[in-house]
Amino acid sequence: MCRFIETLRIENSLVKNIKYHNRRLNRTRKAFFPDHAPINLEEIITHAVEKNTVLVRSESQSSGPYLNQGRESRCRQEEKSGCSKELFKCRIVYSENIESVEILPYKVKKINSLKTVICNDIDYSVKSADRDKINYLFSMKGECDDILIIRKGLVTDTSFANVLFSDSDKLYTPAAPLLKGIMREKLIDENKVSVINIKIDDIKSFQYVTLINAMMDPGQIKIPVDNIVIK
Repeated sequence: MCRFIETLRIENSLVKNIKYHNRRLNRTRKAFFPDHAPINLEEIITHAVEKNTVLVRSESQSSGPYLNQGRESRCRQEEKSGCSKELFKCRIVYSENIESVEILPYKVKKINSLKTVICNDIDYSVKSADRDKINYLFSMKGECDDILIIRKGLVTDTSFANVLFSDSDKLYTPAAPLLKGIMREKLIDENKVSVINIKIDDIKSFQYVTLINAMMDPGQIKIPVDNIVIK
């Protein structure tokens, strides 16, 4: 059975970019399970929050957040300790129906180096729960922190993120990523990045690469291109 994942960021008590997640989840379900009705992620997350100690609301809501009473009380006690600024990862596994929802604290990884790995037959065009191929490629990273996957001569993604390359003036994203991620799609819609083909031989012409996904904004992880090992 096909199983898929949707990963959402909860930051400053907000579920970020939920319209993009809703669109991707329902696009995937329509492709694989066409007889099933669309899902509203806001409703799913609301029910999950009621069972978790998380303070959260959707960006689309003008009213106050959904509150878990235990969490609310703790926030009052901590006053200005930064309670609402915590970062959470909401991981939803689904097929025909929602199978599980996890809401857990999240910390951005430290990634300082990448190693290119070539795989011409990899397909990860939907956010599948099956990551065996990616995990195999990740095992080839050597002493680097992560991999940069090259498919048919073109740069795609790392093992867990889309990439943006900078030449100091602009940001560029590969035209042929493995997965068209939420943050990538949002930045394209906002005309903040240019979409181009980036060949493996082009990598060293940029200054740095920054990693992005639903949990990370541009600039949170910046890697000088000199820290990319090209094989």
